[in-house]
Amino acid sequence: MKNLKYFWLVVILSFLPLAAIIFNPLLVHTHDGPVHLARMGAWFKAFMDGQLPVRWAADLNYGYGSPVLIFMYPWPYFLATVLVGLGLGLAAAFKSVLVLSFLVSAVFMFLFAQEFFKDKKVALLTTLLYQFASFRLVEISVRGSLGEVWVYAFAPLVLWGLAKIFNGQVGLGWWLAALGTGLLIISHNSISLAFFGAAVLFMVFFAPRLRLGLAGFSALLFGLMLSAFYWLPALWERKYTYGDLFMKDLYLEHFPELGQLFWPNPLNLVSGQVHDITVQFGAVHVLAVLIALYLWFKKRLTVQERRTVAYSLVIIAGCVFLMQPVSVPLWQNLALLRQFQFSWRLLSLVTLATAMLGFVLLRVNLSKRLYWPLCAFIILLTISWWRPMLGFDRINESEFWNYPLSTTYFGEANTIWAANPPQSFPENRVEIIGGKGEISNFIWTTTSQKFLVKNQTEVNILSNTLFFPGWRVFSDGQEVPIEFQNQNHRGLITFRLPAGEHQVEIKFGQTRDRQVGEIISLISISILLGLSFVGRLRQSRKKGSSF
Repeated sequence: MKNLKYFWLVVILSFLPLAAIIFNPLLVHTHDGPVHLARMGAWFKAFMDGQLPVRWAADLNYGYGSPVLIFMYPWPYFLATVLVGLGLGLAAAFKSVLVLSFLVSAVFMFLFAQEFFKDKKVALLTTLLYQFASFRLVEISVRGSLGEVWVYAFAPLVLWGLAKIFNGQVGLGWWLAALGTGLLIISHNSISLAFFGAAVLFMVFFAPRLRLGLAGFSALLFGLMLSAFYWLPALWERKYTYGDLFMKDLYLEHFPELGQLFWPNPLNLVSGQVHDITVQFGAVHVLAVLIALYLWFKKRLTVQERRTVAYSLVIIAGCVFLMQPVSVPLWQNLALLRQFQFSWRLLSLVTLATAMLGFVLLRVNLSKRLYWPLCAFIILLTISWWRPMLGFDRINESEFWNYPLSTTYFGEANTIWAANPPQSFPENRVEIIGGKGEISNFIWTTTSQKFLVKNQTEVNILSNTLFFPGWRVFSDGQEVPIEFQNQNHRGLITFRLPAGEHQVEIKFGQTRDRQVGEIISLISISILLGLSFVGRLRQSRKKGSSF
């Protein structure tokens, strides 16, 4: 237990900024909280209806449905679905997902730092800098970013695995890095990509031999394969939405001033904020950068320490550059970069890089005496964010179980074939808009609509459902062409039936890219589980042969 005291200490200390959220029964008021609650409700209903992976949010968009869940990182919503299934309400599940992410990040960051630095005191200090960076707490209590907070949790897991590979524990390290990468990718889209790049850079700086570097790289690639069910359709099917059009210039309003990044703002003053978001590195974090630069130029660092400083400074310099208006040409010409939307999101990477510089704080003459006061100072500097600055809300959860909007701020999930977003619920799920006939025996699920049509003439039928690749219509078991560009019903599913009696089914299913992504993920998961089983079997045989 004595050897674990630093580990348990960092976990216990991580509860401090969460106490107000945990013990208040109301929903913490955050920028993104309402849309996350609505997505959680839509995800839960789709999952319980048999969707796996979850793709289509049938009740959103005034009941016309939305493909938004194809593009939304599934991990936090899956976790919320489990919690709701266990009996929690949406608000409680939302808060629990935020809290769990912070505690998990403390665990994995400490394990990584201990593996990397081989010193428990350095590991504790590194983890405290990571956990108690002001931007970390803003992500939870101001932004309520359900996906980004889990990137902080799984990025150290990836690095822990890579560090183990480089220290000779190739089997376990490879398994951890691959699993961590898969979880990282399904936690958020753009921010996970940034941390994936940081992991690749980590291998470049710290792989001691080419063989171990290739092992680490293969683990990262395998993690991409694990998560292919999400990112492959999300990338491929984005062309069917207006995402790039509606968000292309959003970044222009969110460049922080250079001084805001470096000047301490422990009181959370407005002068240190960009659109209500605190954007400074943190006082101790800036101090670590300055001391690292001093020790570098004074040549007082070991080879490994110089690599650590170089790695961190490359990340910091790159992020600072991209957070300044001078980088506008890059934002204008790189569509992938524009997916970050707000340049200050890159502070997440800065948090990792500055935390890894924490070891230099123990290189000053008074470090032994000041170690515990320094740890306390890092924690207390963030006290302004321990109580959510926007307060709490008393909500009616039924509103989020039947949310009428699309859950996107800029219409980025709107389909390219549709007209203006719906403004009201349709009177009927399906209706005849041409010819004479009757519809009966209607059965609806989140991915299918079944009904009987009796028509004396040829009829044109409208399903008040947004068309998106994957929707197909069958009449008496035979596929019927979908017409989704009717001038009076743009972007909705319409189709024609000849006179007679027909059993119709409209169902949402696979596309080629979804199917390929799912097959890749299933094969990868099977391999990962198989490797885990083989590893355990070998361990048990070794233990048996030792007697």
